[in-house]
Amino acid sequence: MKINKSQFWYTNLSTIISLVVGIIFTIKPDILAVICHWVGALFCIAGIALFAVYFIQKQTNGANAFYGILSLLGGILLYLAPGVLSFMLPVLFGLWVLSSSGMGMYRNFLFRGSHQHWLIGFIMCTMGAILGVYIITRPISALNATIRAIGIAMIIFSVLRLVSAFLARKQYQKADSVYVDTTIEE
Repeated sequence: MKINKSQFWYTNLSTIISLVVGIIFTIKPDILAVICHWVGALFCIAGIALFAVYFIQKQTNGANAFYGILSLLGGILLYLAPGVLSFMLPVLFGLWVLSSSGMGMYRNFLFRGSHQHWLIGFIMCTMGAILGVYIITRPISALNATIRAIGIAMIIFSVLRLVSAFLARKQYQKADSVYVDTTIEE
């Protein structure tokens, strides 16, 4: 991506947030139900606000009403049945970790001749793939362990991205805008 050197911290903000969320999930895995209640309440509020906008502006296309219904139904589901998200989130996250790690393993293996640290990335991606399979195959029986595994994976990927970003930081300082790929794991 083409980035101005003054945007270095802005490009890594999501990685830092991911690191913090990963640490929270690792330390307190039962927080997911609380998050479901809060997100559900926020979706309900957003749905009501979208209905209000629809009726105040008297729109003819009904997009706000449609999104209001979706937000309200999703919010009610999250608030009343956080177990649904507790089941879906680990499965979806496990699929993402498995596919991302598999692509990273392939990419690291392809660049083994030109990148001297390819084996580190390959091993980390292999660990990520194993973690992805674990998460997919045991989402209910070990939900707390799954949430902890999600937290650990978020910490690993975040640390890898931050280390890579700081190693590439010299490139930011050399030019006004440079092409920098700060992802080791993918």
